[in-house]
Amino acid sequence: MTLTPEMKEWLHYSITIGSFKIQPVDVVIALITFIAFRVFARLCQSLLHTKIFPRTHLDSGLKDSIITFTGYISTLLGLLIAMSILGINLSSIALIAGALSVGIGFGLQNIVNNFVSGIILLIERPVKVGDWVVVGLNEGIITSIRVRSTEIETFHRATVIIPNSDLLQNAVKNWSHHDRMARIDIPVTVDYTSNIEQLEEALLACAKDYPGALKNPAPSVNFRDFSPTGLLVELRFFIEDVSNTVKYSSDIRKRVLHALTAANIRIPFSNVEMKLTGESPDRKLQAAKPGK
Repeated sequence: MTLTPEMKEWLHYSITIGSFKIQPVDVVIALITFIAFRVFARLCQSLLHTKIFPRTHLDSGLKDSIITFTGYISTLLGLLIAMSILGINLSSIALIAGALSVGIGFGLQNIVNNFVSGIILLIERPVKVGDWVVVGLNEGIITSIRVRSTEIETFHRATVIIPNSDLLQNAVKNWSHHDRMARIDIPVTVDYTSNIEQLEEALLACAKDYPGALKNPAPSVNFRDFSPTGLLVELRFFIEDVSNTVKYSSDIRKRVLHALTAANIRIPFSNVEMKLTGESPDRKLQAAKPGK
């Protein structure tokens, strides 16, 4: 292919800014290089997610961290190579870093804070994708940890976007940090005339015979207190996966109700008594009027 004089002139055309010279052809090559690295990063992430990691026994949070860092590193390499193609040297990078620091001082603190917090979350992994967490008034499952924020899907199927810095600076309850085992407490109040030993046997049988309750640690019954309405006891048992808390709690409560009914153990009702004494306020006012 023969280049026309116009094409040759365009290839050698350059824009000079101070001591820095930019050629459009270098800009095109740098852009293509950066895009190629981004595509390569996506392919590597997809390969890790679909082909390599399913064959390993790595923790899901560690897998997600590796995939995310693969994208970060590939993007950074592509950016550095693109800058070298454009002829940007280290001194120019220092100038850019200085400009960024000025920008940070004028309102980018939160963005940088959230970005650094996201890196810390991926390295330390106090929370990870798939964890059941409680952050303030928000409770749900972490679906993704991104550069600036973390997404939580609540149990009402709503998505809550939380800045990464909030997960490091505030208290976070993580139900599945080290393992997914959880304890379920079922409080029960019975009448004062109930046989406490019979009650304990009935409650323990509800948990011991339930398939979802773990044998070790074993279920237990604790006599909590003397309440105004009756004896307050609590059935405690452990389950293997915290995500089954709602279902297992409901199943055990049904078993407890049937067991107490079969053992003739009564659950007391709260009785509210109202007593009206003396005359009504209207009649007192009428009696206090002059001439009455």
